[in-house]
Amino acid sequence: MTRHETNSSRGGKRTGATPPAFPLWEGCGIRITLPALVLLLAALHLYRPPLRAAELEVSPDSVEYAIAARRLATTGKYEVVVNGSALPPRYPPGFSAIFLAPVYFVAPGNIGAGILAVWAAGCSAALLVYLIGNKLSGPWGGLFAAIFFLHQEEMMKYTQLIMTDIPAISLGLGACLLYLRVRARPNWGVYLAGGIVCAISIAIRPLTGVLVLPFLIEILRRRQPGWIRGLAALALPCAAVVVLNGAYQQHAFGDWRRTGYQFWLAVPYDYFSLTFSPRYFLFNLQRLGDPQVWGLLLIGALGAVALLRRNPPAALPVIAFTILAAAPLSAAHLFYFFRDIRFHFLGLALACIFAGAGIATLIPEVMRRRFRYALPLACVTILVPRLPQFPLEGPPPIRYHVATTADRLLPRDAILISGIDTVYLEELFVHQNSRRVLPISRDTPYAAAIVTPLRIAHLDPPPHNAADHACPGLIAGGAHRVYAFTADEEIDRVSEWVRAGVPIYAELASTLADQPARKALAAAIAFEEVSGDCPWLVRLKSKTSAATDPAPRTAKP
Repeated sequence: MTRHETNSSRGGKRTGATPPAFPLWEGCGIRITLPALVLLLAALHLYRPPLRAAELEVSPDSVEYAIAARRLATTGKYEVVVNGSALPPRYPPGFSAIFLAPVYFVAPGNIGAGILAVWAAGCSAALLVYLIGNKLSGPWGGLFAAIFFLHQEEMMKYTQLIMTDIPAISLGLGACLLYLRVRARPNWGVYLAGGIVCAISIAIRPLTGVLVLPFLIEILRRRQPGWIRGLAALALPCAAVVVLNGAYQQHAFGDWRRTGYQFWLAVPYDYFSLTFSPRYFLFNLQRLGDPQVWGLLLIGALGAVALLRRNPPAALPVIAFTILAAAPLSAAHLFYFFRDIRFHFLGLALACIFAGAGIATLIPEVMRRRFRYALPLACVTILVPRLPQFPLEGPPPIRYHVATTADRLLPRDAILISGIDTVYLEELFVHQNSRRVLPISRDTPYAAAIVTPLRIAHLDPPPHNAADHACPGLIAGGAHRVYAFTADEEIDRVSEWVRAGVPIYAELASTLADQPARKALAAAIAFEEVSGDCPWLVRLKSKTSAATDPAPRTAKP
């Protein structure tokens, strides 16, 4: 009698069963434990403390997304304040409302708290990369794909910023995973899930509506019973978002076809030939010529070829999604006036999946099984780029420190001259007080902004190019500046205010000593430190009164 027969007679177990070599990593264990480990390590890799994110470095993107979301969560109004006036942001409300506002509703006190929504989106993107890679080439393929993705410095940089790029990647990958499900087992519930994901993606970036295309083609290709129901499930969420966006635009701008981009940047967005044109093609294509970019695309293409040879049924749907969704999105941005690699992130994320899963096919099956215990050890490489950056906490961000310190030290009727973008200071410094912010020069963000309530059919003089956002033809046609003047343009007026006793202050942390605007201001008006702990925060005093002060605390200009 064999040992298995003995066990069977004693315990009633199945005969002939061989116990797994690594029980934890077999069957259900590997399907749950490994993605959970990838998710955990991605969370550590991508985390940024809200205090650091409170800097909102990217203006206007991060500033408007975060501030409009906090105002939506706390006041119910989707707006930003510029020069004391509430104005609609340039971006559609989807990202701020869906991703950020819930965070600010729970934690309104920290303007950097919105980074937690981006962090969660980054973690979900890493998990989705693993899951798609796993479908292509098993756990090794999923893990290598996740490692490739999390080591892409250009993409990971945007996990540290309150912007739409990482949530857009996550939604695109989610659509890809649902598309794979549709190809395997189509039903109206999966089409509905795909429609919801595509709708949310459209809400934060309208051009990503192209994600619907693979699902739509699959429905029309199959034409199975109930296909109309599936089509409705796919289309209705997207249509609802389009209608809601139109209603918002009608309310905010008086025209359902007009967007915040056109309101804030009529040049180029009011003129299609300036926004999209074949003349931008080579300019944008040069950005894809970066070795890191074309190198990843090349490895991804080779990985796709390897997958086609080893596992065509799994590879073809992902390739189809890449061709039908990611490629058109990238192609459209090759004709866009603004060049940035982040517009191609979905295609690069899919390239990471092909690269990782393709490399995994080179590992012999016997080694993949025998060394499966090495998978959790390989996961640790996710943290490699992050290790030198610990500890995560550091000194407070400069902009946030300036805004909060000025808010604490200055009177409620103060005027603050600054080079920090004014929307940021309006939210963190002005509040509901009678304070004001005066840009030090036109180089200050928003100081040169021109808003165009109605489209101007013919600009005279015409803009020089798509970047001529302050084209004189806009002013001539009825647009207006949000700031009539800046500190360096009206130094005499500022001097009169100082002599009249108006409490005017300046922060010197955001400007250099040799900046022309700051030098001109220092030549006409004396600077007096507000606090010895903050030498960069000064009160403006007339030269005469400063000379008669028995013990003035003057600051370096």
